[in-house]
Amino acid sequence: MATGTPFWQQKMRTYFRRSDTASTHKALESIFDAIDSSGDGEISLEEFTTFFQVLGLDAAAAKASFSAIDVNGDGGLNKGEFVSAGEAFFTSADEAAPSRLFWGPLV
Repeated sequence: MATGTPFWQQKMRTYFRRSDTASTHKALESIFDAIDSSGDGEISLEEFTTFFQVLGLDAAAAKASFSAIDVNGDGGLNKGEFVSAGEAFFTSADEAAPSRLFWGPLV
């Protein structure tokens, strides 16, 4: 893990790597539902930016993160995109994968 990675990101990665796949999937679905404040089944860039702000992340980084995990490029995150990127973030060792930006840039 990169030096300077926020403590909470380190702890979340550790937790989700130890969790079974079904628990991780369910937790990410719940996080998706919390971010989707409009309840339309899609996370907008505005909702995603608010999510970053709530977590104390740089709101300016939200757009790059959003674009990286919006795999179909439609300008919104559906639950499948969000959950897949989240699972990859917590389980993949590939530092070049787009999912590495799931929680913003790791510094």
